[in-house]
Amino acid sequence: MNALTDEDIARALAEVLEPTPGNLVPIPAVHGAALAHLGVTRGASFRNIKDVLRAAGVRVASAEPGADHHAYDVALTPDAQSAELERQTRRLRRPSR
Repeated sequence: MNALTDEDIARALAEVLEPTPGNLVPIPAVHGAALAHLGVTRGASFRNIKDVLRAAGVRVASAEPGADHHAYDVALTPDAQSAELERQTRRLRRPSR
């Protein structure tokens, strides 16, 4: 699959995020939820996700230098939370190599 467009990413983010003042979500969780919603595992980098979030007016920052970035004042929708939890669980069940 080719790289996702900003429009693809924006549509996915609109489906997996909801406004929630005072909340923050780690960018890796936003990334995973957006890709899962699109039914892909690749095609957008964390940078792509952050750029689209910023273009939509969502604050993206890290609490301190070197820390993970978070999206502020949003939350994953309940469906996106379930998908992200399932993704993390699958990763834990993989045999180590």
